[in-house]
Amino acid sequence: MRKATGLLMILASLFFYAVVLGGAASADPDAPGNNGTVKIVNDQGDGQDDPDNDPHVCLFHIYGFHFDDNSKGTWHIEVWSPGGGPLTASQQDGTWTADGTGKFDAHPAPQPFPNGHYKLFVKETFDPKRASATPGGDKQKVFWVKCGSNTTGSSTGSSTGESTGNSNGNSTG
Repeated sequence: MRKATGLLMILASLFFYAVVLGGAASADPDAPGNNGTVKIVNDQGDGQDDPDNDPHVCLFHIYGFHFDDNSKGTWHIEVWSPGGGPLTASQQDGTWTADGTGKFDAHPAPQPFPNGHYKLFVKETFDPKRASATPGGDKQKVFWVKCGSNTTGSSTGSSTGESTGNSNGNSTG
């Protein structure tokens, strides 16, 4: 009787592991969805595909990687407590397109932003494999802009606030 009880306990443990824990352990990290990583990258000295996060910047770009290949999405920046801004429409919102490796660069313009505290929200909205919206919440980053005595947020040039990636991850828009 003891052997049967012991064998039953072992079988129950294996069943529990296979059904409950095994299902969680076998989750696919490459499954479609808003599963990439987003960083604020300092444009003063860092490389284009620099994967480290720079939470204190003057000039910067948004770098995304590990998103679904050739996917598309949106980015949004808000003034965050204790404050910054005000921001123009092209500084607040834009779109991105990942290249064939799931990377993108987006360049909010004009820059520099007014000195202050901001929060970035990035959402993958279209995966060509699914031909639909993607599941998952926004990716978020909080960062500070500090550019000497600059508080006007003005610069020369123009931008649409849109960015598309090409096969090497560089912006084409």
